[in-house]
Amino acid sequence: MIDFHDKVLNAIVQQADAMISKHKINVEVLTKNASGVAEHPDLMKTVEDELSQIAHWKDIKDVAINNFDFHSKKNLVE
Repeated sequence: MIDFHDKVLNAIVQQADAMISKHKINVEVLTKNASGVAEHPDLMKTVEDELSQIAHWKDIKDVAINNFDFHSKKNLVE
């Protein structure tokens, strides 16, 4: 029988990691590449929004890892 509990929680943690990477890249582009800033007149707000997304996905990952037991969890912890 397939352990969906393990698969779902593993997928959530992997998704959180991917989204954290995505939003970190966005912050890097916005703060290090002048051409990436042209479309964002309120740069501070845009970066703040990206940081908020990083915090959101870190919270999702932390809740999954710290509140549920699943087989592959030990491989996902940073």
